[in-house]
Amino acid sequence: MKPEKGENGYRYYTKEDIRNFLWIIYSRKLGFGLEEIVELKNEGGEDVLDQFKAHVLSQMEKERAVIEEHERIIKRLLLTVQDIDSIKTHMGKYSIAAFPAARILSSFPDQHQAIKEWYEIAKQYPGLDMAYLHSSYSLKGDDTCPFKVDLLLYEEAEQEAKLPEAFKECIQMEQTPCVYTVVRKENDEVTREDFRKMEEWAFQNGYEPQPWGWSSVPIFRDGTERPFYYIGLYLPINER
Repeated sequence: MKPEKGENGYRYYTKEDIRNFLWIIYSRKLGFGLEEIVELKNEGGEDVLDQFKAHVLSQMEKERAVIEEHERIIKRLLLTVQDIDSIKTHMGKYSIAAFPAARILSSFPDQHQAIKEWYEIAKQYPGLDMAYLHSSYSLKGDDTCPFKVDLLLYEEAEQEAKLPEAFKECIQMEQTPCVYTVVRKENDEVTREDFRKMEEWAFQNGYEPQPWGWSSVPIFRDGTERPFYYIGLYLPINER
């Protein structure tokens, strides 16, 4: 718009200028950028309404994608708050808690490969960066060594994650009653002694511990020169 300037210095807009101004405001409210607005204004012909409708429908899809991403971010933040609260509540203490119902998206032989593959999966399916890595341990001997690492998507996060069709046939884990604790360690290694203390607590409280356990792959750490890791430990149990 190029309004005329009067002798008094005021700008004077024509009716056409005002119509264009209102069109720009209306289009901006629909979420269109200035380049798109110019494109819309220059379109014409008998199918102008169909052209405008196509632009509107395209913009709706873009806005839905933004909303979905914001919902995923809010869910990630909520899960992080839950993790922090769990650390504060359970660190150094033993209690009965359920291992969350989850879907096993994939399994890996070690943590290094699991983290690498998780990163690649999350790049292809953004919602799956809400998945968690859990290591599985055999507790039959005196040593503790993870025999696999599972990439799990908790049931409560499936809606926001928009689980892709490729993963909908994956095995689902039901909630499992466990002895649960959080340990703070100078490294991310879980020892047999960590689980042995949980087994002793289970026996003392009338539960039969199972010969396997899980740990969360540590995400939280504090300190810089000498970091500490927070690791959640789960020991499945049966009532005696």
